[in-house]
Amino acid sequence: MFENAILPESTMAFVHAVLSREDLPEVCCQRCGPEFVALARAQYNKELPVVMKDLQRKLSIVPIISVHQPLDWDYQICELVTAQTTTGTSILSELSASFADFFGAQSDVYNRKLRDGENLCKAALRKEAVQMGANAVIGVDIDYAEVGGAKGMVMVCMSGTAVRLRNPEVVSPDLSQQIQELEILWERHRQLTQYVKLAEVR
Repeated sequence: MFENAILPESTMAFVHAVLSREDLPEVCCQRCGPEFVALARAQYNKELPVVMKDLQRKLSIVPIISVHQPLDWDYQICELVTAQTTTGTSILSELSASFADFFGAQSDVYNRKLRDGENLCKAALRKEAVQMGANAVIGVDIDYAEVGGAKGMVMVCMSGTAVRLRNPEVVSPDLSQQIQELEILWERHRQLTQYVKLAEVR
């Protein structure tokens, strides 16, 4: 390949998306381009973990409620959202323990695993809602079931309706600002993750 060959359009799109600098040229050749690509990859690997961590933290502000028609909420219905988690309980292997112990410490372990499953489902509902442009989930329903051949696994299922809340202040005074920050983070996450292959060091 000639040294003055132009870098692919996708590579330059990656450089511009990650670096977001006004002084970047629209196109680069094989001689000057690698420097910008290296800078973009370094920035990508530094920024993406931070964005993902902030996004995970910010997702918790998305309201999830079981009410189907919340009072004073003005919203646009987006779509059904669902989530499922399956966790090993190891509860059957512990049945040989004493009856009193089963309803003591072992039931606490079981309940913690259920709670962990619920939290994972909530996070999945929030993520799916934000992906489609929603900022709240209403009418949420939770179901539990034992699955597997020996029923040594517990499944937690959640479903709800993702909505675009037009008046977030009805939930809390600062929710509107928090939602804006979340949407900016999500858009940045989307911009970065579409270039995963280009960000890999070759």
